Amino acid sequence: MTVSTGFGWSPYKRLLNKIPPLALQSKTLCPFCRAGGGLELVCTHDLQCFEDRDGQNRFTHRVAFCDSCGMVYTDPWFTREGARWLMERAGASYGYCDPEERVDWVLSMAPEVRSVLDLGCGDGSFLGGFPEGFTLSGFETDEKMVLSGRLKFPHIRFVQQDLENPSIFPQADLITIFHFLEHLSSPLEFLRLLRKETRSTSRLLVEVPVLDRAVETHGPDICGFFSVPHRSHFSRNTLVRMLSEAGWKVDQKLDLQGNGFRVLASPTEQRECVSDRMDLKNEEEMALEYVECRENSIRKVQAVVDLLPENGNFLIWGGGHHTEFLGRLTSLFSGKRLFLIVDNDPVKSGSFIHGIPIVEPSALNPEQWQSGDLKVIISSYSWQESIFKDLVKLGVNPSQIIQLYS
Repeated sequence: MTVSTGFGWSPYKRLLNKIPPLALQSKTLCPFCRAGGGLELVCTHDLQCFEDRDGQNRFTHRVAFCDSCGMVYTDPWFTREGARWLMERAGASYGYCDPEERVDWVLSMAPEVRSVLDLGCGDGSFLGGFPEGFTLSGFETDEKMVLSGRLKFPHIRFVQQDLENPSIFPQADLITIFHFLEHLSSPLEFLRLLRKETRSTSRLLVEVPVLDRAVETHGPDICGFFSVPHRSHFSRNTLVRMLSEAGWKVDQKLDLQGNGFRVLASPTEQRECVSDRMDLKNEEEMALEYVECRENSIRKVQAVVDLLPENGNFLIWGGGHHTEFLGRLTSLFSGKRLFLIVDNDPVKSGSFIHGIPIVEPSALNPEQWQSGDLKVIISSYSWQESIFKDLVKLGVNPSQIIQLYS
C-alpha cells in the first residue's frame, strides 16, 4: 500500500550525531537553590528533537534530584537559542487545557479582579473566555501564536516578548501562569521579578504539573512526567516554597483532573517560611517511586513490541517525542519493519523522523484506512483513547490497532 502523497513505507534510518550549528545545551545548577550535583534520576543520550536535521538536532535528556533543597530539574538544559531552534516543530505536541474551567475558577475565587495579565498566553484562548468589561493582556514568546491571537481576539492586547528576559510587565489585578513556569530557565528569579514589578494588591495564579501525582497520572507513559521541555519538575512543596522565597504567600491550592496543581497567591512583604524544614527524604522517595514506575512501563511496552512481527508495514500515529522515546528505549524500529507516521499537527506534516515520512491522516484514502493489511501503532499515552476512537471512525478494524498501554 502506498499513500496518495507519493510517500511509501520506509525503514528507520538513524543518522550519526553531528555537531549542530549552535550550542544546544549547557550544564546548569539547581534552579531553586543553585547547588550543583545531586542524584541522577534518568538519563537518555542522543535523543532527536522532532524532524530530521541531518543529525544535528540531538540532545541529552537528564533529570536530577537536588539533595540540598529537594528540587527535581533537567540538567543539562537548553540554551535560549538552542531551544528556539529545536522546538520549531513542537506544534501541538503539548496538549490542551480547558479555558472555560479556568475562567470560571478565577471569577469564583477572585471576584474582585477586573484586569488580567496572562504570561505564556498562547493564542489567548483563556483570556478570550472572560466577559465584557475586563482589561486583558497576553504575553507570548511565539510570534505565530501572537498573530493568531490578534486575529481571534482583537479586544485583547497581545505582546510578543522573550519571557526569559522580560522588559515590561503591565499592571493587572491578576497575573496568570498556566503550565509555563516549569519551562523557564530561572523560575525563582522570574517570580521575584514579578513580585518586584507588580503592585501590592495584585494576585498571582500559577498552575504546574506536580511530582506528587506523577505515578497516578503519568505512571505508564514512557515519555511521562519528566517532559523534555520542562526545566523544573515541581512537587507541591517545592512550588509553594519557591513562591514563598520569591515573596508570594499561597492563599488557595487546588489539585486538578489530570496532573495539574493550581495555587492562588498574594504578595507578602517578607519571605514566609512555609515549614520548619523541607522533608528531603519524602521528596526523594517520590522521585524514585516515579522512576521505578517508568522503568516498569518501559518493560511492559517492550513486551508489546516483542509480540509484533519482525517484518511488515506499520503505521504510527504520533510524530512527537513519544515516538522518539520508542526508538531509544525499545526495539520497535529493529528488524525488517517499514513505517509511515501520521499526525494531525500540520506543523509536522511533510517532515521526516529518522527517514520515516510524516503525513496528515487525509493523505490516506478510505480504502487504505480500511485495508485488512493495515497495522496501526498508537504512539501516545495521554491521547491513546481518543486516537483509538478516531481510527475506528476512519474505518480501521479495532483488531488491527496496536495499543502500547493497557
